Amino acid sequence: MNVNFVVGLAALVQYAAAAWALRVLRITGRELAWMLIAAVAFLQAIRRSIVLYRSLSQDMAHPPDLAAEYVALAISILMLVGVARIGPFFLSILQSREELRKRSYDLGKRVKELKCLYGIANLVEQPDVSVEQLIQGTVDLIPPASRYPEMACARIILEGRVFGTPDFEESPWKLKCDIVVRGERVGALEVCYREKKSEGDEELFLDEERHLIKAIAGRLGGVIERMQADEDREALQEQLHQAHKMEAVGQLAAGVAHDFSNLLTVIRGHADRAGTMSADENQARKELESIREATRQAADLTRGLLTFSQKLPTEKKPVDLCAIVEESGRLLRRVLPAAVELKVDAACASPLWVNADQTQLQQVVLNLAINARDAMPDGGTLRVALSPATVADIASPAGASDSSGSFARLVVTDTGVGMPPEVQARVFEPFYTTKTRGQGTGLGLSIVHGVVKDHGGRIEVESEVGKGTTFTVVLPCIQAVPVHDTATPSTIVPQGTGELVLLAEDDRHVRGIIASTLESLGYEVAQAGDGPTVLEVFAQHRDRVRLLVLDADLPERSGPDCLRELREGGATTPAIVITGNVTLDPDELGSGTMLLRKPFGMPELAEAVSEALGMNAG
Repeated sequence: MNVNFVVGLAALVQYAAAAWALRVLRITGRELAWMLIAAVAFLQAIRRSIVLYRSLSQDMAHPPDLAAEYVALAISILMLVGVARIGPFFLSILQSREELRKRSYDLGKRVKELKCLYGIANLVEQPDVSVEQLIQGTVDLIPPASRYPEMACARIILEGRVFGTPDFEESPWKLKCDIVVRGERVGALEVCYREKKSEGDEELFLDEERHLIKAIAGRLGGVIERMQADEDREALQEQLHQAHKMEAVGQLAAGVAHDFSNLLTVIRGHADRAGTMSADENQARKELESIREATRQAADLTRGLLTFSQKLPTEKKPVDLCAIVEESGRLLRRVLPAAVELKVDAACASPLWVNADQTQLQQVVLNLAINARDAMPDGGTLRVALSPATVADIASPAGASDSSGSFARLVVTDTGVGMPPEVQARVFEPFYTTKTRGQGTGLGLSIVHGVVKDHGGRIEVESEVGKGTTFTVVLPCIQAVPVHDTATPSTIVPQGTGELVLLAEDDRHVRGIIASTLESLGYEVAQAGDGPTVLEVFAQHRDRVRLLVLDADLPERSGPDCLRELREGGATTPAIVITGNVTLDPDELGSGTMLLRKPFGMPELAEAVSEALGMNAG
């Protein structure tokens, strides 16, 4: 290759590298290192030009060396490539710096806003802070959070009262936001700049400042509303204290009853199914019968909780107190620790009949026993004794006018820590407890006292510190004939013939046992887990659905709501509403609808389905 061409090409490439260097120099803002790089590139370009000039003028005193010029060309190309590639890198650095500067500025503004909001939150959390202190403290925190703190001032006007910074003055540059409490305007928050920063600032207040002022005004409205509500609540607290606690207990009872009933339905359903599968196994049948009995008792205890919370009226009927105490003893042996020795003496010569709610009396025995267990943390002896008594045996009989002169006396004695006189005086007081936080509610003995009084009896306590406690319950007896409960058959008899049943239940376990039971009986089952799905499935199979089995408490739309809409749409399909809510009135469901309360056995479900389909056939 001609040496002049190589020299010329090297010079051209070197000038290109120098041009790129100048461009990058402009981007980098005249950084010293890059200025030196650009100078080197230009000097190299000038040197190549001198060599080219001498070669073209045939200056033979300094002839160019072809190999050296190839090297120079390679150096020029590498310099051009390096400068061209490093330019975007420097550009990205410059952009990053600009972005960092912008973000630092934004972060500074966010920090000021957060410090303001954090300061207000600290004011709100201070104990016994007044509305006046909260408002003035908030006003003082606003100017430092502004765009130009040195020119900012603020004030809050609240129901005619003015709270402002010391240097507040009206100005044309003002930002204002209303303070609203319970839907009514009670004041306003104002932020002013005493002067405009510069003529170039068309928008003196940033959007962030507007959002901050709006947030502060909303926060103040909520806090003021809460503080006013607290003041109103404190004025009524003494007279409503007990009522609020009873309402809380009632709500808890209703929630527990719903979830508990779902679990019991699953247990009982599986027991019924297993009972049919194990018909030839005597021991298995006994165990399954124990499961059924336990679920019945648990359902009774749930009902007792609801009764105490005034969700249900009591149902009094003649019951044998001896049988209740013996059954309670069997339950207690399962729950008492091994260190507590239980002795039950309820072997009366004849039944002791009382007019009572069986569940509540069982609750009395269990609560007294549990209270005794807690009084013996290191173990001891618990005695439960039941015996008949007469008027002569009792100093001041309760309910004698309503009885035949005979009484039942229940004595529960423990060898625990005992109680001093001041504790004995308050032992039946609702929510009074000597236990540590989280270990007792103070309701157990209050429940016992209320139940005994409601049954026309009385309860007394004797205790001595270090020696134990004795509770004595006296109830009036009646003359009565034992009432025998009709045994529930354990075999599911009614069978289906392929009828389509639409089953809606949000608890998947309950839905599963009901669906499998119905399918085993010969029914076809379409399932739904919420209200809207019920309506969709029914619309798809309207002509085939023969029965609706709907849980009362479905998500999004309740079972009764879905049923009401279907009835309004002309559907006459019979329905069974299942529920654990004991207060649901069957009369509210309308004609063609049955109510089945949880927990129920699978035989009861089969009977109800057969009866409902019979209604449809009729």
